[in-house]
Amino acid sequence: MTVSRRNLIKTLGATGSIALAGCSSSNDGDDGGSDGGDGSDSSGDGGSTQTSTKTTSGGDGSYHIGFAIMGLGGDPWMGAFRKGAEWYAEDQGLELTVTDGEFDSAKQINDAKRLVRQDVDAILTSPVQSDAAVTMVEEANAENIPVFTANSTAATSEVPMFTAFGNQDAANSAAGVMANRLEERYGSPEGRVVEVLLPQDTETFVQRHEGFVSGMEEYDDIEIIAQLEYDQTQEDAANKISTQLQRDDDFDALYCPDLLSGLASMSAFENEGVKEPIGNEGHITTVGLDAGPNTLNAIRNDYFDAAIDQPNLFYAHHDEVHC
Repeated sequence: MTVSRRNLIKTLGATGSIALAGCSSSNDGDDGGSDGGDGSDSSGDGGSTQTSTKTTSGGDGSYHIGFAIMGLGGDPWMGAFRKGAEWYAEDQGLELTVTDGEFDSAKQINDAKRLVRQDVDAILTSPVQSDAAVTMVEEANAENIPVFTANSTAATSEVPMFTAFGNQDAANSAAGVMANRLEERYGSPEGRVVEVLLPQDTETFVQRHEGFVSGMEEYDDIEIIAQLEYDQTQEDAANKISTQLQRDDDFDALYCPDLLSGLASMSAFENEGVKEPIGNEGHITTVGLDAGPNTLNAIRNDYFDAAIDQPNLFYAHHDEVHC
């Protein structure tokens, strides 16, 4: 019996998803988040916003994988995400074509359509929007091309494998860490908190918000006084945090749901003259998700209290390995 390699990929992917069920589930969802690099290092920004191609020689019969990434630009987390896929593709002799969705759902869907026309064997993607990505999955499946997701997923059961970490649990843990830090400062978990908010159109970002809020609700004397939604650029996050400080700087803690907002917090604090280390009067307890070199330096220097990170270099690897 002859088995098409696309059907083989789909079958292996479905089998692999069972092995990973303990670390990712529909309850924990995507990691839209953004992060794993360092905003100061241009080499980690993922390169240009044009479609780029990474081709490796795997001999006759090697698979051609399309990687429709959420966006590159200046996002170091996505740059590291892409590098992980490229390293593994080269190691395994896969042909890999990477497209840059520019954090625009319509652009990402068009990128996926081009990959289908290139007759790829499978598509790996980190959807910008969970609902909109259903179209991407359906159109690829119509051509018998399986779609795997990593970091964020599509709102459909037709994805045979999804790899991410538990975003809701991570956000809930961030709330607990923040409460502990506030208790160390004041003798009890109390204070006024500002939350930076990612756009609530992707399951990952919703979970990073809801997990944090539900965690904070366990503490009667902690109040979230403001939620600052930003457009996933470090500049906008810094501007939103600076504006909050200018309007009302009487808050004790800041929650940053991804790498870019965490990096933005440090620059905003410095610009507004409130960047104080832990233990100093005026220190703003800062806890976030995702980390990179600058975040780690800020933690070492006691400016950033804690970050919960994830192994994004392995996300594309886990999905490709089952192709």
